Amino acid sequence: MTVQQDIETLASTRGDHVVASITVTDAERDAGALDPAKLDTAERMMRDLGYIRVENLLTEADIDRFRGAYDRRYGGYLRTTNKKDMRPLFTVDVREEFADRKFLSNAILQPLFERLLGNDYIIAAVSSVCSFPGAPDQHLHRDARALFGEKPKDFTKDTEVPAYSLTMLVPLVDFTTETGCTRVWPGTHRIGADEDGLAVGSIDPEVRRGSVLITDGRTLHRGAANRSKNLRPLIYCTYQRSWYRDFNGYQFRPPFILTEASKKSMPEDLVQRMVWAEGRETKTNLKYMLRRMLPASLRTRLAKDI
Repeated sequence: MTVQQDIETLASTRGDHVVASITVTDAERDAGALDPAKLDTAERMMRDLGYIRVENLLTEADIDRFRGAYDRRYGGYLRTTNKKDMRPLFTVDVREEFADRKFLSNAILQPLFERLLGNDYIIAAVSSVCSFPGAPDQHLHRDARALFGEKPKDFTKDTEVPAYSLTMLVPLVDFTTETGCTRVWPGTHRIGADEDGLAVGSIDPEVRRGSVLITDGRTLHRGAANRSKNLRPLIYCTYQRSWYRDFNGYQFRPPFILTEASKKSMPEDLVQRMVWAEGRETKTNLKYMLRRMLPASLRTRLAKDI
């Protein structure tokens, strides 16, 4: 066995952890702000454990609206897949429903992001990954690349620095042990070597529609197998410190698609968190949009991403 195969085998280890979680009350959601003590708890969980589940962030009506828009736009892409892991990945168009503040930079979460990433944090990517029925466990990974390591995956010098990248997962169906949770290894944002991180054991936090899962970019995780008969679509947003750029995984597609029309309809502060990418992705955008116009049978043979 190779070292990587040994790591993947160990990645089946289950720990006896309690899910790090806070619940947004209806009153807090209506007011658009967490109780200060609860915000302190969320910050501490993120700093200590590298992940948190935020329950009851969105209403059923919000999720229904997002799921309806998702199916209308992308349902045709998800009839088949040529991906070996049965998890097609694609960029989300930031317009209409997906230009909503509730989705992009929720007022309840914004103070948490500002504490962890600075007041000028950026929205770095908006994408979707959809797990097909029968999809196996995803490969073990961290979302961010190392800042100071000699290699992109060498986090030995990155474990003592503050967070510089966060990912928020928004389930469009319930994440259960049947559909597949996002399995996390708590505290591994503070552990440099994957082998050492796996020794802490993992946890499978179930995340219901309307709730989200936030992870530090350095936290080890993987999508668990989809044992159900249904697609498991999720949308994820990446948030980063204003000076940090990580384009790993975006060689063939833009981190997000934001048109001039969308910008005019969005609050100015959200636009300012996204315009850092202006001008850089024009060519990639065009190629990507052209690929998405291909017939499904041809696209699945030729395209590296949808």
